[in-house]
Amino acid sequence: MGAYRCFARRLRTPQGYLLGVGGLCLAGSEAACQEAMGALAELKLADQGIYEVDYALARAIQAHAPLELHIAGATLATGAALPDGVRTGGVLGSPREEIASAEEALEPLPEGFFQCAIPGGPGIVAQAPKRAVTQALEGLRQLGSPSCRGVLGILEQASIPTALVVFDGTGSGAHGCLLALAEGQAAWVDLEQPEGQEVLP
Repeated sequence: MGAYRCFARRLRTPQGYLLGVGGLCLAGSEAACQEAMGALAELKLADQGIYEVDYALARAIQAHAPLELHIAGATLATGAALPDGVRTGGVLGSPREEIASAEEALEPLPEGFFQCAIPGGPGIVAQAPKRAVTQALEGLRQLGSPSCRGVLGILEQASIPTALVVFDGTGSGAHGCLLALAEGQAAWVDLEQPEGQEVLP
C-alpha cells in the first residue's frame, strides 16, 4: 500500500451551483489531481432527479480522474426542492469501479479500503478494518449538523487515519460537505460556509 495524500476544493458550476470535490491520491500527485478535478466546475446538469444528479457527478469524476487518484468524491448543492427526507448530490468511491447507487452495504475496494454509503448520505471510504468503517459510519449517521471537528473526532475514535467522507448537498436537511484525511492532514469543504471561512481544527 502506497502513501496517500488528500485534497479538497470548492468549485462553482456554470449553472451557479456550489460543488465540493476531494480525494485521496498517491503522494506527490496532489496538485495534479486537484487540478484535474477542477474540470468538474464545467459540470452542467440537464436533469435534477435524485439519481441523475449523482450519476452525472460520478461520470464527471470518472472522466477526469488521473490514475494516481485512488478515491474521489463530490458534494453538490443545487438548491432543488426535494420531498421531505430525500437528498442527493453526494458521491464517493474509486473512479475505476462501476457506478452504483448507495446500498448501505460495506464493500471492499483495492489497497485495503472499504466503502459504505447510506442512501441520502453520508458515505465513507476508509483504509481501515471493516469494523472501524462500520463504527465510523454509525457515528457519522448520528452527527446532527456535520462539522470538520465532528467528522475528524469520529474518524479518530474509530482509529481511521486515511478516509474520505461525503455528505449530500441537495435536498431536505442536506448539508453539503466533504472531508479528506491522510497522513495526519485534513482537507475540508463545507458548502454551507462562505468561501474562505471553512475552518480546520
